[in-house]
Amino acid sequence: MTCLAFIQNPEVIPAVNEAISTFWNDGQLITGDPVKQMSSQWGAASQARILLVDLSYVADPVAFVASINTKIRYDQIVIYIGTQNDIPLFRKITENPLADYLITPITGQDILNAAAHLSDRKMDLNQKQEKNYRGKIMGFVGSHGGVGTSSLAAAFAWSLAEELKKKVLLIDMDMNLGIQSFLFDVKPRFGLQDAMNAPSRIDQGFVDDLCIKKTPHFHLICSEASLTSFALLKEDGLIRLLEVVEKNYDYIIYDMPRSLVVKMASFIERLSYLFITTDSTVIGLRDTILLSNQAVFYKNVNTVGVVLNRVKTNNPDLIAARDFDARVKVKVVGVIPDATDLLLKSINESKPVAQLDPQSDYTQAIHTLIENVTDETGFPEVKSSPFMKTISTVLHKFKK
Repeated sequence: MTCLAFIQNPEVIPAVNEAISTFWNDGQLITGDPVKQMSSQWGAASQARILLVDLSYVADPVAFVASINTKIRYDQIVIYIGTQNDIPLFRKITENPLADYLITPITGQDILNAAAHLSDRKMDLNQKQEKNYRGKIMGFVGSHGGVGTSSLAAAFAWSLAEELKKKVLLIDMDMNLGIQSFLFDVKPRFGLQDAMNAPSRIDQGFVDDLCIKKTPHFHLICSEASLTSFALLKEDGLIRLLEVVEKNYDYIIYDMPRSLVVKMASFIERLSYLFITTDSTVIGLRDTILLSNQAVFYKNVNTVGVVLNRVKTNNPDLIAARDFDARVKVKVVGVIPDATDLLLKSINESKPVAQLDPQSDYTQAIHTLIENVTDETGFPEVKSSPFMKTISTVLHKFKK
């Protein structure tokens, strides 16, 4: 369906009917309280390319718009119509780049003009994201606990920095129980939690004190807070930190808790690419579907990818990679083999797998992942193992 309209104000109905009859032959007008109607008919609303939503009689329009923002698709156009000339409401509406607000009285042409403007903006955003999705700010998040996200992020960052000589900053966003300091045998720095509470403190000097310079190309931010005062990440602090560091590095890699995908839309939108790490279990599939559906509310579908970790070939208890790819709306961009012994050795020796064994199947799969989602090449050639030959074939099919 092209357009679905939820209208309560009788003065608005003629304009909506004019727009639908003139331009959207398959459009539909639903009258009555839009809060109740949208709640009961969200299945249909989620499929419409354009939503028209009447706020004229809504008791708390700001809260209503906020609730819609959590449900709409990333590519869905929303045109709100109302009588309130209210700045907080307008700000909440325009948090979504594909939303607009028309104040009554309006005509059908006003609605068509707003839809055309948002359609142009949608095309511009899509072209920009397609052009820049191979960018430098990347986040790794696990579909659920224990899927090896931190080890994966560490190997990814190390390979870029030490094998391709890119300047890389790896940021561990778990300020209480982060593992990156163990993987690289460094002592965490203090102060990031205070900065979250006062983002104005974050400047270049602060960042220089916070960064751990492991090698000339590879830096880390690992901040350890006491468990008795549980640390909280704050979106304005994270965005301010990103603004300070992004000009100084070729790649910034975030090892992130999955809660950020739900709670911090503005931060997630700034990522060039979001990796969802998972395993090939039923729980992994379920949680990946839920997390990827949330992620694509904020991001172009081409900027979110799934990495299947700890894959064992010919294991009947695991979901096949091709079946996993078919059930998730974003693409599988990496398949990483099970390497339990190597990962344990990595933790015990405080070295990422990519440093510990650069010729292992695990490291080679990391190299393939980097080449799949960036323009980087130049990794040393290693004779392909049977696993890597299989994975190369599988990923080629996914791309198609």
